[in-house]
Amino acid sequence: KKYKIGYAEKGWSNILDNFGSSDSDIKSLLKLGLIIKKENNKGYYDRFRDRIIFPIRDNRGRFIGFGGRIFEGDQPKYLNSPETPIFHKGRELYGLYECQKSMRVIEKVIVVEGYMDVIGLSQNGVEYSVASMGTATTDDHFTRLFRLSDTICFCFDGDQAGYLAAWRALENSLSHLKDGRQIKFVFLPDGEDPDSYIRKNSTGNFEKLLNNGTDLSDFMIQRTSEDIDLKSVDGKARLAERVKPLINRMPRGIFKELIIEKLSALVGLSAKKLEQSISEDKITNKRKSSFSYAPRRKNINTKKDSPSVIKKSISLILNYPEAVREISNIEFVNYEKPGIKILIKLLKNITDEPNMNTAALIERWREDDEGKYLSKLAINSFPKNEEFNAEEELNNCLAQITKNFYNERINSLIKKQADNQLTSDEKVELKEIIHKNKIKR
Repeated sequence: KKYKIGYAEKGWSNILDNFGSSDSDIKSLLKLGLIIKKENNKGYYDRFRDRIIFPIRDNRGRFIGFGGRIFEGDQPKYLNSPETPIFHKGRELYGLYECQKSMRVIEKVIVVEGYMDVIGLSQNGVEYSVASMGTATTDDHFTRLFRLSDTICFCFDGDQAGYLAAWRALENSLSHLKDGRQIKFVFLPDGEDPDSYIRKNSTGNFEKLLNNGTDLSDFMIQRTSEDIDLKSVDGKARLAERVKPLINRMPRGIFKELIIEKLSALVGLSAKKLEQSISEDKITNKRKSSFSYAPRRKNINTKKDSPSVIKKSISLILNYPEAVREISNIEFVNYEKPGIKILIKLLKNITDEPNMNTAALIERWREDDEGKYLSKLAINSFPKNEEFNAEEELNNCLAQITKNFYNERINSLIKKQADNQLTSDEKVELKEIIHKNKIKR
């Protein structure tokens, strides 16, 4: 009752039949994302069918969107309302309204990944959790969270996707780290989520886990120093260089000074010298961004016919979902290569839901024959420097895949032409592909 959970019945037109009696009604339903126009533009069908429904409210309690969980089948496990005039996933947090209503004083807020985590925690007495609904935690999210409490605790699965989601949250939080505010990260054991963990281990043990979470400063240093030998001078210098851009994004204050002191103790440099180096780095970065001094990196693994270009595209999308721009036309839909189907699904997912993060993408396709391997491809092997341009890399990869597809199709059609087996439609296709392939070069 608290979260108003419901059910969308089976059938393709329940919403239409009940609420789409006029053209204006249909237009409103379409605008709100409750119905979808058919591909042939002949009619509409309900977005949510045979799913558990989680209503999403704004901070005033108004219903602005829905999330739907499937019972069984090969469709995506979770489906959310699209971006609409009243629903923006980059601003809203599931459970925020209920959290405000349940507690007058909120000492800390837990950010989890899904609807069921919020509900499961609430059923076990933890009323102060919210979910980001499959998106990276944005500036708007942090503004709303810090209005509730000065302490935010991110609780994620302990797999690669969970660590990636946590790192994105850390990066987006830096400009909000004013004095008195605290951010912690908790990673659950393999195979556990907040709902399952609290049921198995009790509310008290879950709250102990939160209290013993990793502070933002420790998590930052742990992640940036993973592949560095801190006993060597070179390793210490590399750590300082990696952390400087992150510290530069923090506002001035005691919190920033304390992180500089902690880092200075690790790298063997005085806090004063380190702070001076960070300030110089900030000026240099501003000049670079203004005048684009950074040289372009050569693309990696984009050779013709190399299967790694497909894997690399998937890995780039998982690690940098924001690199996917709106795609009007995917030209390699008929390319029969391993990984192409899941690549197309990922591209379409992010085009439809631009704020999806790594964890949400992996979870959505966990049951898919190809998608179940996404967590392995989410391991980030890309350079950790400012010169790396994920969007450019992805665009080049997709262009290479398209070119490979065209070349293979051209060769296939030319072979048929040599045997006098080319149909009239295939002759037209061959001419069009050759023209497109010339443009792509």
